[in-house]
Amino acid sequence: MPEAIRVIKNAGIGELIFDKPENRNTMDEFFLESLLAGIDALDGDTQIRAIILKSTHPKVFLAGADIAYMVGNTPIKAKRFCDLGCAAFSRIHTCAKPVIAAINGHCLGGGLELALACDIRIASTNCKLGFPEVKLGISPGWGGLYRCARLIGEGRAKELLYTGKLIAAQEAERMGLINHAVEPEQLQATCEQLANEIAANAPIPVSLIKKWLPQAVDAADDVADHISGTLVAECFASEDQTEGMRAFLEKREAKFTGK
Repeated sequence: MPEAIRVIKNAGIGELIFDKPENRNTMDEFFLESLLAGIDALDGDTQIRAIILKSTHPKVFLAGADIAYMVGNTPIKAKRFCDLGCAAFSRIHTCAKPVIAAINGHCLGGGLELALACDIRIASTNCKLGFPEVKLGISPGWGGLYRCARLIGEGRAKELLYTGKLIAAQEAERMGLINHAVEPEQLQATCEQLANEIAANAPIPVSLIKKWLPQAVDAADDVADHISGTLVAECFASEDQTEGMRAFLEKREAKFTGK
């Protein structure tokens, strides 16, 4: 069986490349297991500072779950498939490295749910995004319900989820569903530049911010203040904090090691 996902490492940047062009990068059990393995491999590599998810298909980022694979499922099998997808997308969300979705084409259903599990979403202006599940007699099952509502608010999320309509990247950018909409020829360079900007910084505070920001946002002010102070204290236990501040005082570039 050919690889559904390829892993590439280059100068501190890891890439997970979706490579099922014959099926428009639809996701079945094998795809989700490959996704889990790929994220584990990159997250466990101390040389990797940021991760980019992208597609080889010229017009599709991810077309969602494989309907042919799902159509005959029993409720029990459907729940098991949902649990696997949730585990894979949660692994993206909890990965210690920032994850950037390079959305080069249509990003639908489960594909959008995967993108929402990433930290940052950059989309080409020729793509469409949406949750067409209700047109198939189902609902999103891989975290899209709550991640979408948290990101853009319940009202806008409900409009997308109830109607199943697809929106252009420019509209998705206006509502905050994606970070930026860029011309197709600029997508790869934009994502690489962003990944390199992240990779140039101290990885320990970046990882701590990723881990604790969601809890701080939902916490009471005093709890959020405690989280912030704890993060700073953890940073002061690192060699990178000393290096970063000394480099600033000495007017030179810091050399972070992740220690």
